[in-house]
Amino acid sequence: MLQHRSQQTQSELTEATSLSARTIREALGQLVETGRVVEERCVRDARKRVYSLAEE
Repeated sequence: MLQHRSQQTQSELTEATSLSARTIREALGQLVETGRVVEERCVRDARKRVYSLAEE
């Protein structure tokens, strides 16, 4: 999903994939930990985080 749209929130990913919020949260945590995905604060809402693919 992140390849199609550069930045997405956890809730956007949950809605787009129909996976549970817990599954998305765990997957994002692993991807951030391994450096494949970057987590940043959302410009529109500082309470949220946006996720994007890490530069290779």
